[in-house]
Amino acid sequence: MALTAHRLYARTLPTTIKAWSKASRPIRLAPTDDSQVSTARSHPPGTSNPEYDQLQSPRRFEFAEYGVDRGTITRSATGTYTVDPDSGGPSPSFDFQDPTFNVRNLRGNAVLRWEYRGSALFVVWQQRRSDSELRGDFSPARDVGEIFRTVPTNILLVKATYWIGR
Repeated sequence: MALTAHRLYARTLPTTIKAWSKASRPIRLAPTDDSQVSTARSHPPGTSNPEYDQLQSPRRFEFAEYGVDRGTITRSATGTYTVDPDSGGPSPSFDFQDPTFNVRNLRGNAVLRWEYRGSALFVVWQQRRSDSELRGDFSPARDVGEIFRTVPTNILLVKATYWIGR
């Protein structure tokens, strides 16, 4: 059996925003944002033709592209690819789904610190949002908007320290 490979072409829009505020002397607020929108598709940017390959021989990094150099490949309306590696020969054909996808991640943190006579109170809030879909095209405006339509995971932590012995 030959190894089948395909190349994924990825694009990423990472953002990181950090701010620090000192509202008054004993209170500090530090919000941060770390988000990422990524897409991966099976064809080069600017083309609509996927590249699915098979290694030509062991111990060599040379590929034969299905439908061009070897066999046939067809795509159904539902996104399923059918490959016949030897165009009707003894090798069985096989199917796989279109491997293109989009991934969206958003993580925001806010830390509030209040100090009073050597003691401190920390309130930390974190929100995470994550989403993926089998689309494979890159649209920053759409993908950033879609991340806010997902259900978030919220975490709230409270930590208090008290100075003993004063």
